[in-house]
Amino acid sequence: MANFDAGLEARVMNWTLPRIQPLVSPPEHHKNAYKSYEEEVRTELAAEEPSLSFAPRDSYDSEAKWVNEESRGNQLPVPGLAISTMSITLRPAIANFARFRNGGEGNDHEMPAELRAFFADESITLGSLLEKEEFKRMMRLAGGGPYGKYLYPVVMSWVWALLKQEHNPLGPIKKVDPQAFGIPLWKPRPPAPTKTGVRPDALSDLDCACWGDTADCGKTTTFGSWELMLVDVECGDLYHPSCVLYDRERALYASSDLSSMTTGIDWKTGAEMTSYSYCGPFLMSPSASHMTNGQGTYCSLGPDETRCITTTADFLGIRGENWTWIHLR
Repeated sequence: MANFDAGLEARVMNWTLPRIQPLVSPPEHHKNAYKSYEEEVRTELAAEEPSLSFAPRDSYDSEAKWVNEESRGNQLPVPGLAISTMSITLRPAIANFARFRNGGEGNDHEMPAELRAFFADESITLGSLLEKEEFKRMMRLAGGGPYGKYLYPVVMSWVWALLKQEHNPLGPIKKVDPQAFGIPLWKPRPPAPTKTGVRPDALSDLDCACWGDTADCGKTTTFGSWELMLVDVECGDLYHPSCVLYDRERALYASSDLSSMTTGIDWKTGAEMTSYSYCGPFLMSPSASHMTNGQGTYCSLGPDETRCITTTADFLGIRGENWTWIHLR
């Protein structure tokens, strides 16, 4: 009995309290998992190759990007889907518009062929991005140039959403204040001031009337260094205005269809100008250096040459700038 008591006493004296893990809420689990993942992959990439140094993306940054740009109406991604379901939206954006905005022709603005093959591999799912080695392989293929720096915040927003799916799928997603990220809220604007102009000779006989009311054809509004001129209206179920570009100084006219300007503007005399097109809305950059029709066409309005490109990424790159709305009716 004495031996038994001694053994029991020894066990009691050596017994240690179990370590009790503090309770962590699902949102905190998600935030901590994202922070650990982002810091680890970013640090390891930079250690492998200095050019693979990317700006940190905290949880709020990635949540904002997911909500405002990447979710496309979906609360959270499906991890088992092929990564191509998300990556397909990357190609036109960077291959066309980013290169155009930067005025260069270098291939470092385009998706590398090896990365395109990575995204086309149907065995790679969105969930594969949660494997750090797979994520780092993707970023090595992207490189540390303009494309890699474009891609990193995009795919980190995907990681944020995947980790939310894993750790806090039922938690709400914040409604991010767009103004906090430099995204202007559109406000009603007064009509742009107009001037009186002269319609092209070849279009001067158009009726320019709608439901018995004559429209003010020939009026113009500022369009960069030129003007946008109303030349006709037609009515059916709706009111359909038609316009041309007008160079008042040279008395020349051109189509207002930006998508036709990929090789420059084809100016014509009034007698030669027989076609007309779009009246807007257009968006003009604050410096009047860039223009978009909001339907995938973007133009650089240089003093010597106007260049336009088309892309499927509508309104890409205009967030954070106070662009002017132009619409002639």
